[in-house]
Amino acid sequence: MKQKLEGELQSRFQGLEKDKYYSLATLLDPRFRMRFFHPENYELIRNTLFLESVKRSDITESASSSEENESELLPQSQDPHASFWNCFEELASTQPLERDDPKSPIALELDSYLKENLLTKNKSPFEWWTGHQPRYPELARLARVFLCAPASTVYSERLFSEAGNVYEEKRNRLLSERAQSLVFLHHNLPLLNFQY
Repeated sequence: MKQKLEGELQSRFQGLEKDKYYSLATLLDPRFRMRFFHPENYELIRNTLFLESVKRSDITESASSSEENESELLPQSQDPHASFWNCFEELASTQPLERDDPKSPIALELDSYLKENLLTKNKSPFEWWTGHQPRYPELARLARVFLCAPASTVYSERLFSEAGNVYEEKRNRLLSERAQSLVFLHHNLPLLNFQY
């Protein structure tokens, strides 16, 4: 039984560390950080965090400055990146980056964050991030995204159950319009405190 259970766990949770939402939520939770990841996946998770940070900062910057950028765009004929070969020439002519360049701000934040002591399991990660937001502004921004509560399907499941109560074995020939009206009334009359 133990081997069967271990096999099922391995098959169901295999590759879970490669799931962006799982890995970033675990990393950004100050109670866990890198505790539950295999060491060979550390670099993959760090790169995922960096890519997500860049992607989200680009979205934020593009949304805030879209009107300003529209007036400053160059015509297509003057654009140095108009073709693939122009981009290639620009990249080929630049010098390679030095190895001793300073780390990016997000990398410095992450290194400092990973050196902190783990939060005890009975403390709230949200309160921790509220207190440490000035120290880790970029990570705190990502924590607000990846540590939020997921949306619940309870409300829609209740509505499907109500439809199942309307379409019963003895009432299976209802027209769709009549069934829709009955489900609407069954769901909304209690909201109006209707007295039967």
